This record gives sequence, C-alpha cells and structure tokens, in this order.
Amino acid sequence: MRGLDDGFMTDLTDGLLSSLREAVVRDRDLTLEIRDNYFNIYYKGHNLLKLGKRESGYSISLHHKVAPEAISDLKCIVRPSDTERFVRNMPAIKEKILALPSGDREIEFEQMLIRANNCEPALNTDYFIIDRQIVRPGWKERFDLIGILWPIEKHKPHLTVPLALFEVKFSLNKDIQTLAKQLEGYYRKLRDNLDEVVSEAEALLRQKIAVGLFNQSPGLTKALGTLTISRCINDVRFVVILADYNPRSKLWELAEPALRGLLFADQIDLFHVGFGLWHANECFRLACDR
Repeated sequence: MRGLDDGFMTDLTDGLLSSLREAVVRDRDLTLEIRDNYFNIYYKGHNLLKLGKRESGYSISLHHKVAPEAISDLKCIVRPSDTERFVRNMPAIKEKILALPSGDREIEFEQMLIRANNCEPALNTDYFIIDRQIVRPGWKERFDLIGILWPIEKHKPHLTVPLALFEVKFSLNKDIQTLAKQLEGYYRKLRDNLDEVVSEAEALLRQKIAVGLFNQSPGLTKALGTLTISRCINDVRFVVILADYNPRSKLWELAEPALRGLLFADQIDLFHVGFGLWHANECFRLACDR
C-alpha cells in the first residue's frame, strides 16, 4: 500500500528531509509522488530522484545520465548536510534532464495537470489529484491519475466526494480509438477493489496535505483534509483528457460510439485541453458592428 511511515513523514515535514520538501514545494516544475515508503520527484516527464527509507537514513537513486559529478559519491542521506548538498545540486540535475531526449509527453502533461489543479488556488478548480501512475499487485491496468471531484460550490468540510479516475491522451495517441475498452477494464477492477483503492487514496490525500503538496488557501486545505471518498462505484467519475488533440483527426470519431455504449457512460467527463490552437476549436466569435 502506498504511503510513508510516521518516521518518514516526520523527517519530510519537519526534520532531516524538510529542506528537500521545501525545494519541491517552491518549484513549479517539480512534483513529488508518494510510493510504498519511498517517493519519486519528477521533472519534465523524467524521474529526478527516488528516495527510499533504509535502516539508517534514506537511499538516493539517480539515473547515471542525470547525476552531477559533484554528488556522484552521495548515495544516501543520513544528516542535514547531505540533504542540503543534494538540494544545492538539483538545478544541475534539471539541466542534465533538459539535455536528454524528450520524456513521455503524456507524463509531462500529467505533471502540469497536477500542479495546475493542486497548486493554483486562483483557478478554483473542481478536481484535485492525489496520485499518478497507479499500479496495483496483479493488475495489468495502470491508471494515469487518481483524485476527487469537489465542485467549488461544494467546497465545504466533512463531505463525501466522488473518486475521479483520469486517463490522459496526448496529441494523436492511437489508443484514443480504444478508450472504451480501456475504461471498461478500469471499471471492472474498481468495482471489485473499490474499498481498497479508496482507502489508499484517502490516506495519500492526508499525507500529501501534511507534506504541503496542495497550495490552496488555509481554509480550503483544512477542509480538503476532512473529506471522505465515496465507496459507491456509481459515483466514480472517469475523466478523459485529450491534450493537444487535433480536431481534424478521426480518432475521437472512432472512439465515441463505443464510449456512449458503456454501462457507465454518464459517469465519463471529457476535457479538451492544451496549448495547440486550431480554428475548428474556436469557442465563440465577437460580434462586431461595422
């Protein structure tokens, strides 16, 4: 089960690892994802750091292509000076990552979604993201993102909110045309394991709030920590995110009929997002008097 033990949480929030946590919270390009007593820090679709609990201190795992020479001998963190040393070299790691071939664009976009919805309070979004790349023992399925739907008009404490499962497709990913089959597989797995998935999501939500990974107003953050997640499969939202999808493509036309035929079609939310600008996506025109 994903989560950090009490000692790990203490070191991360107010101890040995606190300066590393603060560096991540300050940096808009980084995300921290909690795993099974370790965590990963991601940058531009690449893994910047894997930090795991060991009997004494924490093990550092860096890909040799991004490890700066200045910390080539730093294999673990056992004292505050080790943490500070690693933090000082994070810009060098980022520079090495930028020199690599582009990472997975979908993963990079997932990071942007996490930062925008969790860490931009002025947006007042309705979705909050708890975890990414969810893999469970014995499952072939891998959820892109998991979170909750908490509409702004219901931003009150002690509510029960729907679980949200996010599937991100970047550009003209050929898997768009088989989305129905993919979502149906997710639905079956959730139906049979929903209580377990929700319990883990609730625990991760509270740990991420404690670590400071939700940059919202103090009142909203406090209310977020009081929420419970529905354990009813009929409440789950399946969120399809088409990022920079060219509207001239036929992929969505191939996918839509099968999606409409799903038993849970009314639980699917579709979003077209991104930076690509196509005239066919123009939402409105200004009426001009001439």
